[in-house]
Amino acid sequence: MSTGRYTEVTRPDTTGVMDRQEVTERIQTLASTENRHEVLVIVCSDAPVARSDVERRVDASGRTIKRTLGTLADQGYVRSDEGQYRPTALGRFVCDSYRSFRDSVALAERLDPVLGRIPDGELDLDPERLADATVRTGDDASPYRPLERVLELRREASRIRELSTVVEGRSIEQLGARLDDGTGIDVEFVLDSAAAASAEAADTYASMHQSILRSDMIDGYVYEGSFPFILGLFDETVVIGTSRDGLPQAMIESDAPMVREWAEETYAEYRRSATPLAGPPD
Repeated sequence: MSTGRYTEVTRPDTTGVMDRQEVTERIQTLASTENRHEVLVIVCSDAPVARSDVERRVDASGRTIKRTLGTLADQGYVRSDEGQYRPTALGRFVCDSYRSFRDSVALAERLDPVLGRIPDGELDLDPERLADATVRTGDDASPYRPLERVLELRREASRIRELSTVVEGRSIEQLGARLDDGTGIDVEFVLDSAAAASAEAADTYASMHQSILRSDMIDGYVYEGSFPFILGLFDETVVIGTSRDGLPQAMIESDAPMVREWAEETYAEYRRSATPLAGPPD
C-alpha cells in the first residue's frame, strides 16, 4: 500500500517453512542409519505395532529401537498410543517418498554402465521403464559378454532392427550363415557414418558385408552422423547399449511393451533420416 513517499510491501508468511538446512537434517535423520528407515517402514506397513514387535524384526538392541522410535516421534513421523506405534500422515508421506527415492537411486546405480555413457538429453525414455530390465557389461576378463548375448538374440529372432555404431566380424558372419541356411528372416540395420566406413574398409569381412547387402531379406542404411547409443530390436526384445574399441561394452535388455514401443519409434526416426547402403553391382 502506498502512503505518500513510502510503499508498504507485503511479504509472504514463511512461518513454519523449513529452510534447506532443516530439510537436509531431516533427510539425514533417516539416511544416517539403516535402522531408522527400517523401523519407519515397519510402523507404516504394520501399524499398530508394539515396540517389542519392532525389536524382534530389526537387528538392533532394544535400547537402539527405543531411541529410534523416540527420534521418529520427535520428527513427527510416528506417534505412540498406549504402547502401539502408528505413522502420522507426515510419516506415511515421508516413508513412501523416501522409499521411492531409494528405489530410484538403486535403479540408477544398476543402469549406470549404460546410462552413464549416454549424453544428457539423448535418451528420451523414462529410466523407470527399465526397472525390470537386465544389465550386462563387459570387462577385461569377459569383454565379449554383451556381444555374445546380442548374437544369441539375433540367432533366434525372425525380425531384426538395429542402430549400430560398430561392425563386428562375428555379427556379419552370423547374418551370412542365416541367409545361407534358408531361414526366413526380416532384417534392417542402420549404421552410423563411422561404422559404415569401417565395414567398407575392413578387408577381413568387406566382401561378406557386400554379399549381405545383395540379399532381399536384408536392408542396410547409413546415417550421416553418430548414434548416442546402440539399439537393437529382436522380435519382442529390446537392447540399448554402448560401445568401446569397436565392441559393445554394456547393454540393457528389456521386453517391456512400453520400452518396445519407444524403441520402434526411435528406430523409425533414425531410419527415415538414413539412406540405403549400395550393394555391389550385379
